Amino acid sequence: MLRSLGELWKSEPPVRDATLTQAMLFASFSMLWTVLPFWLAHRYGYGAGVTGTLAALGLIGILCAPLAGSFSDRQGPFRMVVLGVLLMLFAWGALWAWNSMAGLVVGILLLDAGEQCVLIANQHTIYALRPDARNRLNTLFMSIMFLGGAGGSLAAAWVWEITHSWA
Repeated sequence: MLRSLGELWKSEPPVRDATLTQAMLFASFSMLWTVLPFWLAHRYGYGAGVTGTLAALGLIGILCAPLAGSFSDRQGPFRMVVLGVLLMLFAWGALWAWNSMAGLVVGILLLDAGEQCVLIANQHTIYALRPDARNRLNTLFMSIMFLGGAGGSLAAAWVWEITHSWA
C-alpha cells in the first residue's frame, strides 16, 4: 500500500498541485503561530494566555468550512483556492501594515479563513479523483501538508532567532 503512494503521486497531477499549494499555505500559517508567542512577549510583555486567546479566533475558521465546501461544489474548487490565497495575502498585508493588536486580530481572522477555504477546496479536488484511493490520497495530502507546516515553523524560528539574538 505504501508503495502505491508514489504511483498515485506520479499519476495524479491534481494531487500534486493541491498538496504542494496546501503545504506552502500551511507553511505560511505555521510561521505566524510559531513566532506569535515570542512577538507578543517581546512587544507587549504578554504571556501564553494571550496567545491562547488569539488562537481561539481560529474557531471562526470553522464557519468557513461549510461555505467553502458549498462554494466548491457550485463553482469548482479552483475559485475557492484563489479566494483563500487572496484572503491569506490580505492577512499578511494587515499584519505587516497594521502593526497593532487590532491588525493582529484582523490578520489572524483572514489567515485562518483563507487557510480553511483552501484546505476544503483542495480536499474537494483530491477526493473527487479516485474514490477507491481516497485514504491513500489523503495520506499524501496530509503528510506533505504537515511537512510544509513544519518547514514554515522551522523557518520562522530560525528568522526569529537571527533577528532577535542581539536583544
